[in-house]
Amino acid sequence: MHFPLKKFDQSEKSLNDYEYSLFSQNGEDGIFNHIFNKIGFTSRKSVEIGFGYKENNSLFLITKHDFESLLIDGQDHNVDVFNFFNNKYLKSKSVAVKSWITKDNINSTIAKYVHDISIDLLSIDIDGNDYWIWEAINSIEPRVVILEYNASFYNNSITIPYDINFDRTNFSNKPRDSHWYHGASLKALTKVSKRKGYKLVGTDSKGINCFFIRDEIVKRYNIKTYEAEEVFKPHYTRVNGLLTKMPMESKKQFEMLKDFRFVKV
Repeated sequence: MHFPLKKFDQSEKSLNDYEYSLFSQNGEDGIFNHIFNKIGFTSRKSVEIGFGYKENNSLFLITKHDFESLLIDGQDHNVDVFNFFNNKYLKSKSVAVKSWITKDNINSTIAKYVHDISIDLLSIDIDGNDYWIWEAINSIEPRVVILEYNASFYNNSITIPYDINFDRTNFSNKPRDSHWYHGASLKALTKVSKRKGYKLVGTDSKGINCFFIRDEIVKRYNIKTYEAEEVFKPHYTRVNGLLTKMPMESKKQFEMLKDFRFVKV
């Protein structure tokens, strides 16, 4: 069953006004609903790289809008639980597969399960080589893309170097044995997305995710776009010290990381 999209409301100017979560972590479900209210669906297909079986960016679209989703993760538990729940209760055409994603296998992995070039959504959240995987993807052309950015990299246009075995837990930083070295900055992700034909349309209020829409769709629907510095938000947990008990601004967070290796882009 397809649930109808609500009439698009042009009175609001920020994606953050539409945030809510049913299955997502940071209001992504509401943002997706808002974006697709504007641009509609085409294939009702999505690819999610890096997911949790309880919280992810696919379940809302699967349950509310009949999406056929490919979910990829490196952990058996996430894959097994999702497939069990989907087969027993959701009974959708979606599938989760276990794979340690690299630049060399990402396109063949997607192509094995997704035969459409144009899909509605791509989500990448792997706490590591996010920049490099997004740059490498050429087997699909998603209309909407959500990427996790690292607000601790502040306003620098940087990413971690590509490392096929990257694991953020191997990199510790102050304060209190934190693991803030991963992924890429908002500026870096905005640059690579521009090269691939996408415009930045906003970030979530917790400073976790950034949202992009294909250039031609932005033009067709007159969607407001931004530069990275206009919508950068600090990482809510880190800036408020919820785990470290030491509130710290993003610029200071980067001071804790500056001696690690980076690639400027």
